[in-house]
Amino acid sequence: MRQILKNFDFKLGWLWLCLFIIISSLFYYIHQTDIYSLVLSLILSYIPIKWILNERSKNKTNDEKQENKTKIKNKLIFTLFLIFYLISTAILIISQSDQALISPWQVVPTYFFVFLILTIFLALLYLKNYRNSIYQKVCLFLIYLLSFSVALIVYKVGYGYDPFVHQANINHIIENGFILPKNLFYIGQYNLIIAFNQFFALPIEISNKIIVPLFAAIFVPLLSLEFLKKNIKLPEVKANLYLTVALSLMLGFSIFIVSTPQNLAYIFLLATIVFNLNKQVLPYGLASSLATFFIHPIAGIPALLFTGIYIAKIIIKKKKYQKIIANLIYLLTIFLIPFSLVIGAKANFNWQINFNFPSFFYLNQENIFLNFIYFFINNYFWFLLLFIITTLIYLIKSPYFNKIIPSIKMSVALLIATFFSFFLNWQELINYEQSDYANRFLIISLLFLLPLVWLFLLKIIEKLKNLSKTKQIVFLLFFSLLITFSLYGSYPREDNYHNSRGYSLSKNDLKVVDIIDNWTDEDYIVLANQQIGVAALKEKGYDNYLTSDYGPIYFYSIPTGGKLYSHYLEMVYDEASKENMRKAMDLVEVDHGFLVINKYWWASERIIKEAQLSANDYRQINGGGIIIFKYLNN
Repeated sequence: MRQILKNFDFKLGWLWLCLFIIISSLFYYIHQTDIYSLVLSLILSYIPIKWILNERSKNKTNDEKQENKTKIKNKLIFTLFLIFYLISTAILIISQSDQALISPWQVVPTYFFVFLILTIFLALLYLKNYRNSIYQKVCLFLIYLLSFSVALIVYKVGYGYDPFVHQANINHIIENGFILPKNLFYIGQYNLIIAFNQFFALPIEISNKIIVPLFAAIFVPLLSLEFLKKNIKLPEVKANLYLTVALSLMLGFSIFIVSTPQNLAYIFLLATIVFNLNKQVLPYGLASSLATFFIHPIAGIPALLFTGIYIAKIIIKKKKYQKIIANLIYLLTIFLIPFSLVIGAKANFNWQINFNFPSFFYLNQENIFLNFIYFFINNYFWFLLLFIITTLIYLIKSPYFNKIIPSIKMSVALLIATFFSFFLNWQELINYEQSDYANRFLIISLLFLLPLVWLFLLKIIEKLKNLSKTKQIVFLLFFSLLITFSLYGSYPREDNYHNSRGYSLSKNDLKVVDIIDNWTDEDYIVLANQQIGVAALKEKGYDNYLTSDYGPIYFYSIPTGGKLYSHYLEMVYDEASKENMRKAMDLVEVDHGFLVINKYWWASERIIKEAQLSANDYRQINGGGIIIFKYLNN
């Protein structure tokens, strides 16, 4: 065991994780997911790891690395960093809420940002000097974890909508071994969470909440370092690696704050990009791309195509034919991405583009801090575009540039594919969600540019190192502010410039499900907003479908549940009448129907007055914050 630990490294751990996802996913499609398939997947995925470890132990030399002694000043900075980090985390824990929130910043006190800026500043100050120590890795992990975990900590019941749907899917698989239909997505994440539950007794709810913020905090900085260490050879440049990775947080990270298969797939896609660029295609790049596909094909298809370019380079020796294959793959990417949405996501072409070109904002109506924050948030597109163009101009003659050309070309191909995807339309999606799929490919195209960003940040830090210590401190403080602004903007917000509108799941939403379930012994339907619907999924799972002429329909109205949700919209947008409720009850042939109205709904006063006249009975909870109306079909 001691020899294994001595020879084990990050890449081997990552390879083992990818192989487990791939093998367990194959078992799921062939048979099902259960404890036997998970154990067998764990064993089979370890076999190549064991072989690599044996080979390493044979070739291991007795050379010992001398670690630099940590200076007293650095110890003091690290200690202060830990103190402020713990205070910042404690403030978030104290601010936890189980109420319906639009934004975590509604309950987190303003002074949190003071401690956050000091925490980030001390982290940057500590990371400024390269020592390649475990403490620097811990420092990176902690600031990444804090950045990704605000919603995880503050939202006591849970954040978002999709995680609760996935949790219900996972529980169904645990009970039945599979869920029908066996789709080509999500199972990679599901198997990981089920494995944590089966092997370590970690509750499904906890695993499902933490998997993306935790994995992103661990692997994103490690993958960044892996790329930079492999490609940067000069010792004086290597001295800036850890600070470069920390400054990457300025770019924003909303994709890593909530656990969904799509967000987990982004991490594995990043690994695919890094290992392929590092010419570690076999086995790391290939394993990462296959694992990405089994988690979510939207990220998996670009991952496999990108890996295909490098596999072609291994198989084909002539550079002429390598270039032809690569260009064909870039061309294929442009057309395959929109086509995959037409086939897999059932999209239709619509010649009216679903895209609003961003305009430049200059805001000067609030205090200096909000003005400064939103100057960056609202002009993010333009700052990012300027940053990328400047980076290309600055690095095009750099010796590192040629190594990342394939990544840049794939990003351009994906940007073109994204443009075509904005012409697609989904009948089942509401207007403001029409561009969601295209936006995902936009994110993926930007992930392919991350190596370019890392190299440019490295160049910036090189220039800063030539400045006086006072000026370096000023710049580190400025970067700390930018990272803090980025953190603020990465989460839902409700301030004088922006209102995210969507409310979180609350304890009262869960209470509604329990009250209705005890209100009648007969079959019933519930028309309510998506948060009440997801509360039902969380509490009741999928064992509550009712028969109809349109097939099985879930007994709560949820946006993904089809016909019943359209009847809910009819009740709240047209009229909360008995006739409209009767249509919904007749759809599934039940005699009991419930309408749930949260007071925060924009037209709640009108709807409540109408429902009070048409309903047979009603109850109030949370001091009238939520009202449940009962209808009888008679």
